[in-house]
Amino acid sequence: MKQTLVIDARIPQKLLPNKRSGWYDMYRKEVKDYFALVWIRCKEQKIQPVKGHATITFTFHLATRRKRDGDNFLAAAKKVIDVLTKDCKLFVDDSSEYVSHAPVQFVIDKEEKTVIEIEETG
Repeated sequence: MKQTLVIDARIPQKLLPNKRSGWYDMYRKEVKDYFALVWIRCKEQKIQPVKGHATITFTFHLATRRKRDGDNFLAAAKKVIDVLTKDCKLFVDDSSEYVSHAPVQFVIDKEEKTVIEIEETG
């Protein structure tokens, strides 16, 4: 079963490893608001828990054509996976036994958003 979670906001710059200046960036209002938005959209879109293993694909819709490093965005998405695991309770655990990641994708779009596809694979 494949589920799609759409977060109608761009991932905060403070979550990107190259932009972070300290541990306290994780507790800034913009970051906390984004995590709350992930939880809200998960509940609104009625995303169901995954019983076994799942593959997660992140697609970032961004307005500019700048070069981006997919690994940095995947590192930033780690905290989003934590929210999906701990707060939304979609996965038993976020270890490799239960969750794997597909390569990050970028789409140039006027409307900035994050699309997370969750596919149950086992």
